[in-house]
This record gives sequence, C-alpha cells and structure tokens, in this order.
Amino acid sequence: MRIKRRQLAEEAAHKAPIKMLIPMAILIFPSICIVLMTPAILMLM
Repeated sequence: MRIKRRQLAEEAAHKAPIKMLIPMAILIFPSICIVLMTPAILMLM
C-alpha cells in the first residue's frame, strides 16, 4: 500500500513540470517579449 502510494506520488512529481510548462509559457512569454521588444520599438519611433 505504501509503496504504491509512493510510486503514484513519484509519477505525479515527474509529470508536474510538463503540466506547468504550458501555463508558464502562456503567462511568461508575452511579458518577456514586451520587455525585450520595448527598447527596439522606442528606438524606431
């Protein structure tokens, strides 16, 4: 019983980064793009 619960917890821990990748990319990528592109846009104006 304990071993099975531990195995399930380990599997969930291995899958967590994959599940977190999509929301992080959706939320963080646009802000990074804004920060990196702002100086270039300001220089063009």
